[in-house]
Amino acid sequence: GMWEPTGLDRDKPHILPGVIEITPGKYIPNNIQVSAQTYWQTLGGLQSEFNVYDATVFRMRELSFGYDVPSTITQRLKINGIRFSIFARNLFYVAPNAIIDPEVNTQGAGNIRGLELQSAPNARTVGVNLKVTL
Repeated sequence: GMWEPTGLDRDKPHILPGVIEITPGKYIPNNIQVSAQTYWQTLGGLQSEFNVYDATVFRMRELSFGYDVPSTITQRLKINGIRFSIFARNLFYVAPNAIIDPEVNTQGAGNIRGLELQSAPNARTVGVNLKVTL
């Protein structure tokens, strides 16, 4: 597969986002076309301002439902408690302003956050739990 923004019209001239100052304090949207090679070189550098995204993220990290067996049943079994539960992790993730997960760190230990270098996606897990208290 190919990431859609790089596949459509990738060899055509582009207009970089921004403004042009026509008089002091008065601006118009940029309307200057640059070649495809210049466009992708400008956007492609890790230090490029075009690679800075809003890190707003909506996610559901964990959801859990549990049920405690009534004490009338557990007392007859000479058990202090029984709890059944189901859980799920990483159920929902939306980063409306970024093409990557801003929390990804593919550089190992350090302060670099959001540098995406083809890392694996977060795992989604679902499971069950049984806790018996004697």
